[in-house]
Amino acid sequence: MHENDAGQWVWLTYIQDEMNFLNGHKEYYHVDAIDAEKRTFTITQANLDESFVRTKGLLLETDAETRFWKNGEPAKFEDVQIGMPLRTKTHGAGQGARRICWEVFLDEPSLLKWQSEQKAVHSRKLAALGGPGYVDRLVDGEIDLTLFQETGEIARGLKPKQTVQIVPAGDDRRASGSAVSATVTAARMQGNLGKVTLRIEGDASPSGFRTGGLARIWAAK
Repeated sequence: MHENDAGQWVWLTYIQDEMNFLNGHKEYYHVDAIDAEKRTFTITQANLDESFVRTKGLLLETDAETRFWKNGEPAKFEDVQIGMPLRTKTHGAGQGARRICWEVFLDEPSLLKWQSEQKAVHSRKLAALGGPGYVDRLVDGEIDLTLFQETGEIARGLKPKQTVQIVPAGDDRRASGSAVSATVTAARMQGNLGKVTLRIEGDASPSGFRTGGLARIWAAK
């Protein structure tokens, strides 16, 4: 998501986040020039040895909120050097062509440490709130879900006959009702998405769930 001209985060410009794209393609932002006054970097997006170059002449902006990391510790703008391969977490502005850095990683250990910390936060959030997914079908107490990619650790752990909890959710993904127990009757991975069929216990027509709506699921304790 990028901000529109009014500063609202409503404009979808790309479906894959930048860090996953860079990691997945093993690419970096190589620093070609540094403007200390404007606090910007001119970069080339390429693989590590630059044998493959995707784009030249990109501009990375920084501001007062930008954080820099080196050796897993806080760093500063002045630590960035020409030729250095960077990984970043950025956001756009206006029509989305700008790259304004939230996080700048000067080396791999800093990125790996940050990722590890973020994964731990994500795992705790999933354990507390459940994994989100779409309700594909709801018939006579049986419900089919497509679990979002972010629920991977939950989706991969689901097995037939396992007891889970499920709760309807609103468009904001927040739980909008009471959780009910269900039994997994089928579970598989389809690419990065989880496909699961559940038999909801007790009430054959639980309130709050609807085909096309959202739900959250987690393994019963």
